[in-house]
Amino acid sequence: MAEVTRVLIEGSARKDIQDLGAGLVFASMRIEDGQELTWFAAQGWSQETMVTLLLLDLWLQSEDRSLSALGGNGNGLYVA
Repeated sequence: MAEVTRVLIEGSARKDIQDLGAGLVFASMRIEDGQELTWFAAQGWSQETMVTLLLLDLWLQSEDRSLSALGGNGNGLYVA
């Protein structure tokens, strides 16, 4: 479990960030100074990375990840 702080919500550029709300969320690890995933950042990803993400979402049954040039829900994804 991880905690989404009020500071993160207030500092986000997303207009729909209030939908997330502050509090406990599922997380695989904590990343200090993490940044929001954007559509433009994902454009440089390899096809292998995209397929791996798809398989992860299928395995976790994460059906709400969506991301486009207009916004979306990147689910706090961190790719190293």
